[in-house]
Amino acid sequence: MGREGGERVNTRREATRSVARERSAIERRRLRQYGEPLLVDCHPMIVAAKLLVFFIALLHVYILVLEMFLWRTRARRIFGMSAEQAETTATLAKNQGLYNGFLAAGLFWAEFSRTDFAARAYFFLACVLIAGVYGSLTANRRILYIQALPAAAALAAVWLS
Repeated sequence: MGREGGERVNTRREATRSVARERSAIERRRLRQYGEPLLVDCHPMIVAAKLLVFFIALLHVYILVLEMFLWRTRARRIFGMSAEQAETTATLAKNQGLYNGFLAAGLFWAEFSRTDFAARAYFFLACVLIAGVYGSLTANRRILYIQALPAAAALAAVWLS
């Protein structure tokens, strides 16, 4: 009986080791196939980078809604425009909103893609940063802090991850 119990323990250990080897082989295949793990990696900087990218994508969805649908009401109050100015610039604002939607879509694409998170995030964050700097120089200084600074922070986080 003592020998059988020992054999059962050895068999269990071997089975556990076999499962662990199989899991690590599966993970290696996933890394080769997709370039990154399929599940969320808990490395703190990767988590921070993905959170920042997600936040910036949501920000651009908000800007899309503001510029395309709320230009004559809420956006008018935010930007301090008269009703006449809002009416005159409504078509231009809708066009800008559409571009912000494309930026948001690209950031969501980076966020939820199984491969190439960093490459996609770099490109779309660089677009946001450039648009933010240009907007701060030509339209309103606040754009530097609302759009460009978060994009720069996210670029740094992606680079460090």
